[in-house]
Amino acid sequence: MTISGPTLALVLFLALFAGLIALPVAAYLVIGRPWTLKGLALLDRLRIANAVCNYDAWLSLRGIPVQRRRALRTELGGNLWESARESGARVAIQRVGSLRMLAAEAPATTRPRWALGAVVALLAFELFIVLQLVLTSVWLDGTRASGATQAEGAISIIPGMRASMGPDSLGMSPGPASLVVAALAFVLVAQPWRAFRRSVQHLAAHER
Repeated sequence: MTISGPTLALVLFLALFAGLIALPVAAYLVIGRPWTLKGLALLDRLRIANAVCNYDAWLSLRGIPVQRRRALRTELGGNLWESARESGARVAIQRVGSLRMLAAEAPATTRPRWALGAVVALLAFELFIVLQLVLTSVWLDGTRASGATQAEGAISIIPGMRASMGPDSLGMSPGPASLVVAALAFVLVAQPWRAFRRSVQHLAAHER
């Protein structure tokens, strides 16, 4: 990937920054669904939606499948809605206690966490690209401060990354590092080896 021109670089930076904001907001709306909590004040709806999102995040970290998580968070949201109609969302959430402990009560699974891994990988990729844009900006400032009007070189802190500058242009080649970081984040979070462990456990169970 090559970025040419400071205007295009700024647009890409703003697009990535907007993506970092839009992704959690979209997840909040899809998971929390505050508009379904009818009969409550807006602030109470937002509080319950936030609690449901946090609960879903803890369930996801435990590797609970998507359908099971949907059922559990629907149950929690319904219970909080009923309780909030009488005493308010803040009190209703306090009565539930620790959402982490509540999620720990759900039976764990050995399935890989594909969806969570994909989300974290996307965030890692975007954050790393933003970091590379910042480094390119620092390199550009240093190059211009030296009096040069045209230059090209490697950004040694990130293997494979290069930057270039001309009289009216700026170029950045991120190299494979951003993809490597995204892949590592995906593997570490998704834990695909869980599928192998699950197969071994099933095989051992059948042999008994």
